[in-house]
Amino acid sequence: MIDVKDLVKKFQVGGSVWKPKYEAIINGMTFSVRKGDHVAIIGANGSGKTTLMKILAGIYLPDSGTVSVHGYDVTKQLGKVLEHVSFVSPALNFLKKLTLRSKINFYAKAQGKDPEPAFKFIDEFGVSNMLDELLEVFSEGQKAITRFAIALIKQPDVMLIDEVTANLDVLRKEKLLAYLSERKDKITYIIIDHDVTTVDRLTNKILMLKRGGSVLKLGDVGEILKSIPYRYHVDVLPRSAKDKRYWDKFDQPWREVGSHVQFICQTKDEVTRISELLLDNKDVISFSSSGLSIEDIYYFYLINEDFRGSEGIGRISYDDAMI
Repeated sequence: MIDVKDLVKKFQVGGSVWKPKYEAIINGMTFSVRKGDHVAIIGANGSGKTTLMKILAGIYLPDSGTVSVHGYDVTKQLGKVLEHVSFVSPALNFLKKLTLRSKINFYAKAQGKDPEPAFKFIDEFGVSNMLDELLEVFSEGQKAITRFAIALIKQPDVMLIDEVTANLDVLRKEKLLAYLSERKDKITYIIIDHDVTTVDRLTNKILMLKRGGSVLKLGDVGEILKSIPYRYHVDVLPRSAKDKRYWDKFDQPWREVGSHVQFICQTKDEVTRISELLLDNKDVISFSSSGLSIEDIYYFYLINEDFRGSEGIGRISYDDAMI
């Protein structure tokens, strides 16, 4: 369905008009997505996640290599590609002086499609009362629903989604995930998202990208989640920097994340124990606990190291930021 081979995309990062300097954001990327695959793309800053999505959506074209969707080449047959693909992103802006009804009708007419799927979606998500309102008065949540409605006009069989539930309240987030999940047999999802629950519900594959734009790993979501040797971490903000021996005395795997320290926990009992030790600790400004995140999955594979180590205590240091 989607085939990417030896993909390279460069952008100018300096130099002059006469002698420009380029940097490869994607450099030799190769992977395939088959029918029935739903893929979450994760990676550090500069790994090419958003650039890849924009190439698949036809916004950018490759500098070299090939990208095809349903056998149609993105460079040579872009019109055919766009018949199958819709792109949803918070970065996509609207002409604010149009009403929602005008916006939907405009896109439907431009694509030669019936606008009814979009109007039905708008009604289902409780925004039909805004059909004759200007888009400039819409909340961010209403704009998010509008983007999905417009994407559904062409009834795509591939949806590229950047931050699936961004700007949605809890109820609409759950409703949207249920809506998209029910259509997984008809639509292939390629998403960028930090939420493990969203990834787990919408996808069955994870594509990990390395900084510099190459593939680190493509694997099944379930297998990857099961391979991570922990499920929780306790994030600690200390009053001042402490040496390794200070944190080792807690007898729990830990790692440095910028100015913070994270304790790695396999069970809720371990979270409780660490929290009790930190509660009255005068060397700690604050702490909080959370579950497994997409960043945890990425960094576990990036460093390719079990945090617990042979003696049950591990120490990992990284400052790379995720987006």
